[in-house]
Amino acid sequence: TVQKQTVDKVKLSETYVDLAIEYQQRGAPQVALDRINLAIQANPDSPKAYMIRAMIYQNLNQIKDAEKDFKKAIRLDNSYSEAYVNYAVFLCDQKRFDEAIKNFDTALEN
Repeated sequence: TVQKQTVDKVKLSETYVDLAIEYQQRGAPQVALDRINLAIQANPDSPKAYMIRAMIYQNLNQIKDAEKDFKKAIRLDNSYSEAYVNYAVFLCDQKRFDEAIKNFDTALEN
């Protein structure tokens, strides 16, 4: 009989997220971006993957893409405090302090 292997897409996505983080920390943002895109492809419902991609975009100075992905991460999980905090830091970098405070407050409420 032929055994069919099934791939756990959530675990695969988490592995790609971990790789993306590692590449980003080692100063290889383009490789990190490639890996995080694979993570999102494997599990398009992962708020962490969108948050990490937003942070990579932020480091690459792709501001619109970063903001879009921060918002997507929060939409996918509105109790994801880490996403609110990282989005608030992003907003501070953009000198959008009132919006940042609201996101910090939401993170604290969670």
